Amino acid sequence: MKRLQNILVPTDFSINSVAALDYANNLAKGTEALIHIMHIVENFKTSTPKRLNDKFIPDPLILERIKKDIKRFVTSVPELSQPIIDVIRFGKPYDQILNYSKDKKIDLIVMTTHGDNDYPNSILGIVSEKVAKYSDVPVVLIKTDQLSAIDEYRPNYSANAENYIR
Repeated sequence: MKRLQNILVPTDFSINSVAALDYANNLAKGTEALIHIMHIVENFKTSTPKRLNDKFIPDPLILERIKKDIKRFVTSVPELSQPIIDVIRFGKPYDQILNYSKDKKIDLIVMTTHGDNDYPNSILGIVSEKVAKYSDVPVVLIKTDQLSAIDEYRPNYSANAENYIR
């Protein structure tokens, strides 16, 4: 079995994503694996990007806020001692995850079945389904029992999830 060197954890900063980071951290313990935490901004209108030489240049205030959110997200997992690389991308989430995975020679992608924007009736989130289907590397999908965006669908937090948000 190949030794893990790079683990990608896409996040929307939901409580569900914390479970994925915790799982990735447990996999990486005892190795020198780097954990890449990726946040993708899909809606360019909210980030007010500008074009420069055919590349999007996002608003620096948006980038600063996302960097703070990543730092806060990382602290939600106790004893996270692995090296972390934070990544911010703009575009379609599944495209960005798959492209980054190829470009950075990611060995494993760890993500949840549902993030912050999924509908309650879906079996798998759209992003996780496409990543699992088209990825060239193994994908670990963490099944979550809550949909963090919609309060009425969150009656039963797991004990671990409750600990993370305290």
